[in-house]
Amino acid sequence: MQVNIEQATADDGPAILRLLSNSALPTVGALDHLNRAMVAREGSRVVGCAVLEVHTEGVLLRSVAVDAAFKGRGVGTRLNVAHFREIGHKFGRWIDVTYFQLLL
Repeated sequence: MQVNIEQATADDGPAILRLLSNSALPTVGALDHLNRAMVAREGSRVVGCAVLEVHTEGVLLRSVAVDAAFKGRGVGTRLNVAHFREIGHKFGRWIDVTYFQLLL
């Protein structure tokens, strides 16, 4: 089955918290940014998520988590790319985006 990347909905909250928790990532406050979260779905199942925090001084890619059964399939990369396309192109031009990654 195909994995699709989509905007998260309120119904995705529990699945996002489960993915973050299973990946040993912080869950506190994650749902405060649900309107800036993307999910990866296989059918109706959420198998990955990426959450952005928007602040006046910039945007933070808070967390990216992928279900263990889907790691190594490019799901995390696709979630990152979806967000970078969203935040990296503004006002008809590309702006600088700095990317840091901690491999767990």
